[in-house]
Amino acid sequence: MEWSEELCRTFKVSSDKFPRVIKPWEIIGELTEEAAEKCGLVRGIPIAAGAGNFTSSCLGAGMVKPSVGLDVAGTAACFATSTIKLVPDRGFRTLLYAKSVIPELWIPHAYIGGGGLCLRWFRDEIASREKALAEKAGKSTYAILDEEASVVPRGSDGLFFIPHLGGRMYPYNPKMRGRG
Repeated sequence: MEWSEELCRTFKVSSDKFPRVIKPWEIIGELTEEAAEKCGLVRGIPIAAGAGNFTSSCLGAGMVKPSVGLDVAGTAACFATSTIKLVPDRGFRTLLYAKSVIPELWIPHAYIGGGGLCLRWFRDEIASREKALAEKAGKSTYAILDEEASVVPRGSDGLFFIPHLGGRMYPYNPKMRGRG
């Protein structure tokens, strides 16, 4: 909850250039008359600092104590845990570290900019036969793909998919892609 003087010295930046560090629930001001009028609200509503979407999502998902896991399977894929001890991933450099809105917690997480995006790409670019079957059967293409995947032997006969359609993010490598 404070700027690192060591890092400031390393990068030759004065810590007084940075904003003050505050908790997400701290009141930082109030709604101005002009903004209130534009929004159809009343002037003077307290405004809290807030938090980013990831840390807010973790709070909303119940990551309020150590050893809780969270799997986000959306357009991107993210797996996160909560911990009180920060242990940097210096070896593989695949984890990101967010500070939780819960003061004593950290949220190390792995992130792939693919996930559901990769499934949609596969559906749209590869699975045209399955799309036709789905339309005929009145099912979703994903249901047909699930049925077909259920009979594939463990290990997929050595098939390997790299989910980094736009390049790998952590560790950063824009040339590592799952397609040509």
